[in-house]
Amino acid sequence: LVFRVGYWQVIKGDEISKKASSMQKIDSAISPTRGTIYDRNKKPLAETVMSYKLYGYTNNLYKSVELKEADKKRNLKDLSKLTGVTEKKMKKLLTGRENLTLLAENLSQSQVDKLEKRFTTQIVVKTEPRRVYPNKEFASQTIGNVDANFVGRAGIEYQYNQELSGLKGRTIRTADSQGNVLAAGGTKNYKVKDGYNVVTTIDEVIQNYVEEAIARGMERTGAESITCIVMDPRN
Repeated sequence: LVFRVGYWQVIKGDEISKKASSMQKIDSAISPTRGTIYDRNKKPLAETVMSYKLYGYTNNLYKSVELKEADKKRNLKDLSKLTGVTEKKMKKLLTGRENLTLLAENLSQSQVDKLEKRFTTQIVVKTEPRRVYPNKEFASQTIGNVDANFVGRAGIEYQYNQELSGLKGRTIRTADSQGNVLAAGGTKNYKVKDGYNVVTTIDEVIQNYVEEAIARGMERTGAESITCIVMDPRN
């Protein structure tokens, strides 16, 4: 038995220590905002809309026996006020089985800022980006599109994918075996870097006229394809 204990302490000690350390770390990725594609007048042709989800460590916020009743009530009241979720529904979420629990969705940046200032490491905010094209099929072959992972698949989205993508950030927190964030454990933040914007030579107004004229021409002539070149002879 003595030799066995010695084996785990001396031979396997470093390996076990590393595993224990990794199990105590909560690593949250922060997605960057993909850059906007503009026309020549800075009107957006493709942009990213962010949707924010709020997760909370319910043991820290409400369920811990070490929390005073007054602190529980204050946390419940502030969470309800800042998220717009009723206190009744919020209390049900905070008293559920899971520790890290989804508390609110579709929050604004202003709400997120206030929540992070109030609750710091007791909450986790996750973003869900959506790529939108305000003019729908407008110049779609030129602008292109992205896949479900926000990787450019065609057009400008593909050609400038690296510039538009940005770099992910990370937040690493230390927690106990129950998933409770430890105040003394420290938090490491790796700043996210949003993607660059791309300004094109496309003019939204002229492009609209051209596309409408081509559509009418194809309907009138039955042509399989039409090519149009727009020039300013005075420039």
